[in-house]
Amino acid sequence: MRTRVMKTGFKKIVALFVTVSMCIIYTPFDAEAASEWKVNTDTEIFWVNTQDSSKDNAELVEQIQLFDSELKACGATDTVLSIVYGEQVDAGQNDIVLILDSALGLPEEGYKIEVGDQVIVSASDTDGLFYGCRYVEQAILTGSGLAVGQTYMDSPDCPERAFLLDCGRKYYSPEWIMDMIREMSWSNMNAIYLHFSEEMGFRLESKTYPWLAGADNTLCVNGSANGVAADNGKYITQDEMRQIAEVAKLYHVEIIPSLDSPGHLNYAVKKYNEQYGTDIGNYFHYDGKTSIVQGSGPETAQKSYSRGIDISNEEAVTFAQNLYKEYAAFFRELGCTKFDIGGDELLGWGSAVTSSVSKWNQLDHWKTYAQNRAESEGLSNYAKAVAYDGFMYYMNDIYELVSSYGYTSVRMWNDDALRTSDTGYQSVVELNENIEIQYWTPSANNSKNNIWTYLNKGYKAYNFLNSYNYYVLGNSHTDSGSGSYEGCTSQRIYENWNPYVFAPYGDTNTGKNVSVGNANIKGSAFCVWCDNPSAETAEQVKSGVLPLLRSNGKKAWDADANSTLSYTEFSAQLDLLGNVPTDLPLSSDIKEVCKVDTSNLEAAIAEYEVTDGSLYTEETFRAYENAVLAAKELLAKERITQEEIDASYAAIANKKGQLLLIEKISDEIIMYDAYFKTSKMTRGKTATLYVLTSANAELIEIYDDFGNKVNINGLKKKDAGSSIEDSVYTCVTFSEDNRGTRTYTIYAYDAEGNRSAGSVQASIIVR
Repeated sequence: MRTRVMKTGFKKIVALFVTVSMCIIYTPFDAEAASEWKVNTDTEIFWVNTQDSSKDNAELVEQIQLFDSELKACGATDTVLSIVYGEQVDAGQNDIVLILDSALGLPEEGYKIEVGDQVIVSASDTDGLFYGCRYVEQAILTGSGLAVGQTYMDSPDCPERAFLLDCGRKYYSPEWIMDMIREMSWSNMNAIYLHFSEEMGFRLESKTYPWLAGADNTLCVNGSANGVAADNGKYITQDEMRQIAEVAKLYHVEIIPSLDSPGHLNYAVKKYNEQYGTDIGNYFHYDGKTSIVQGSGPETAQKSYSRGIDISNEEAVTFAQNLYKEYAAFFRELGCTKFDIGGDELLGWGSAVTSSVSKWNQLDHWKTYAQNRAESEGLSNYAKAVAYDGFMYYMNDIYELVSSYGYTSVRMWNDDALRTSDTGYQSVVELNENIEIQYWTPSANNSKNNIWTYLNKGYKAYNFLNSYNYYVLGNSHTDSGSGSYEGCTSQRIYENWNPYVFAPYGDTNTGKNVSVGNANIKGSAFCVWCDNPSAETAEQVKSGVLPLLRSNGKKAWDADANSTLSYTEFSAQLDLLGNVPTDLPLSSDIKEVCKVDTSNLEAAIAEYEVTDGSLYTEETFRAYENAVLAAKELLAKERITQEEIDASYAAIANKKGQLLLIEKISDEIIMYDAYFKTSKMTRGKTATLYVLTSANAELIEIYDDFGNKVNINGLKKKDAGSSIEDSVYTCVTFSEDNRGTRTYTIYAYDAEGNRSAGSVQASIIVR
C-alpha cells in the first residue's frame, strides 16, 4: 500500500515507483510537489543510534556502506559520502538520516521518508531500511520524489516477490546468478528460487552422491539436437553456492532451494542406473501389463517431459530422501527458511498401457503400496486407497523430512496437488495442511482446479501463473505476445497482472482472482524455464528477462500501480536510469559522534594566543599558526568526533614543538647534500639516509612532506673523505608507513642548539 503523508492527512500519491530501463525507480509525480531536496557539499549519511541499531552489527554496517557505494556508483553523488553514527540531535542540516527502530511500528519491509532540510529514512526492520535507502537513491537519480516538506510512506502489497531460475537444465555461472540477484533487488524483489534439479540435469554439487552433478543433453525435449553438450560437465559447487548466499543476504534476497521429485528426475534416474545398475524409474502397471513412463526407461523413451522415480520402490525413495536431507541441511546452514519440494508433472504426455483409462488408474504398484501402508497405519478405509494416495504419502513424507530441519515454509506445485478428477481419489490420505501451493496452471494434466480449490481448503498459495510469469527459452515475448504465455510481456504484466490475479491473459472471469492483500496469498514469482537450453545464451536470457522482471517486481510491490501511472508514463521513465549500480567504490568507514572533551584543544589554542610569533622563524611559526586555525575551524563545526579533537591537539603540539627561535639560526652550519642508500624502501621497513654537512654540525632533524618530524633510529658521523675540508657524513635510519614518492627536508644543529639557515632534500619511493 502506497501513501503520502501531508499536513491535511493521507493522500494516495500519483505514482511512487516507476521502472527505468533495466532498473526500477520509485518516483512520485505530483503537481503539488515543492522543490526537490538535493545532495549538498556537506551531506553525510547519519546513522542514528537506537536500541535496534548498533554500529557493532556487521551486517547493518555492510548494508549502509552498500547504500553509500551505490550512491556514488550510479552518479547520485560525486563522491562517497561520510557515514556518521550517533544520536539524531547531532545529525547535520543536509544529511540523509537513517533510523532503524522497531518501536516505530512501521509495516514489515515498509519505510517512512520525511523530507525537509534533512532526508529522514525510518523503518522498523532492516528490510524496510534497505528499501527506504533504495527509494532515496533512485529518487535522487531522477530528480523527483524527494519534495521538500513532504512525507512518503510505503510497504509492499505482497510479502514474497520472487524470481525462479531453472539452473537444472541450463548452466548459469555463479557470477551470472549473483548479478541477477542484484538486479532483482533493484526492483524490490526479495527471493530467488534456484531450481537446480530437472529432467536434463542436476546442477548443484552433491557430497552424498559425488557422481550426480552434471547434465545430459540427450534428455532434452528434442534430444541432442537442442542439447547443451558443452555445458554438460558444469554445475555449481557448494562453496560457490555459499558465495551466492552471501551476496543474496547483502541484497536482502532469500534463496529458496528447489529440488523437484518424484517427477522431473530423468537425469538422476539415468545416472543412478549407470552407477548401481538399478532402474529406479517409474512404470505403468495395469491389468498385468507394463508400459514405460516417459523418462524412466531406455534412452529412446527418455525424451519429452521426464517423470522420475517409482515412489513404491524403497530404494528409489531412499535415494530421493537422501538428497532432501543433504540439501535441507546445507541450505539451512546458509540461513534459508523456505524449500520447494516439487511434486509436479508426474506421468508425462505420452501413451500408457491403455488410452481408455486415466494414467493415475494405471499405477497398480502405487495403489498396492498405498493400501498396504494405510492398513499398517490402522486406517479403516485402507481398501479405498488408490495410486494418488501413494503420491500423497510421498509428498507428506518429504514435507516432514524437510520441515524437521527448521524450514518454516515448504511448497509444491499445484497441478498434481488436490487432484480428484481422474484419480479415483477418495481422500484416504490427505495432503498435509501445512504444505503451501505454487499455483502455475489452471488446466495442466486435466486438472481443473483454480486458486479457490486451495484457498477454500485453507492452503497458503503463491502466484506463478504461467500466462504472465513464464519466460521459456526460445519463445517469443514481444509486446504482442503469443503462444501459451501470451501475457508474458512487459506491458501486459504491468496492465493486467498482479499477485492476486489468477485468470490467464484474455480470461475475463474475475471470479478466478482474489482481492488485493488476501492473507493466504503469500507471494509470487517470475520464472525462467530452460526447456530448450541452447535456444538462448545466458546473456540473451538476461537481456530478455529484465524488462519483464521490472514490470513483475513493480506489480508485486504495488498491485494497483497501473491505476495511478499508465504504462506509457511508466515506460517513459525507462530511459532515465541504467542497470543496478555495479563496480562499487570503497565506502567510507563509520565515524561515531559522542560526547567530546575539548579542554586540551582549547588550552592549546589559548597558549598560542599569548605566544610572541616575532621570536620565531616565519616558517615554523606559520606552521604552528595553521594548526591552530585548523583547530578553530574544527570547533566551529556542528559535529565533531573525539578522534578529530585528539588529532587536532596532536597537530598543534607537533608544530609547537618545532618552533625555532630566530636567534638560534646560524649561517655557520652548512648543508651540502643528502641522499638515500637505495632508491626504494618497503613500507614499515628502515631506510638509510646519508647527509653531508659542515664539521660543526652535531645533530640533524628530518621532516616529511607533511611537515611532521621524523623519528630517526641512529646517528653516525664519519669523515666525508672529499675535497671539502670541514665536511662529514651523517648516517641515519628511519621507517615510513605511507606509500608513494616521499621527499624529506633535513636541517642540522650544532652543539649549542643552533640550526642551519639552509636545508637539503632527499626523495625515495616507498612501496
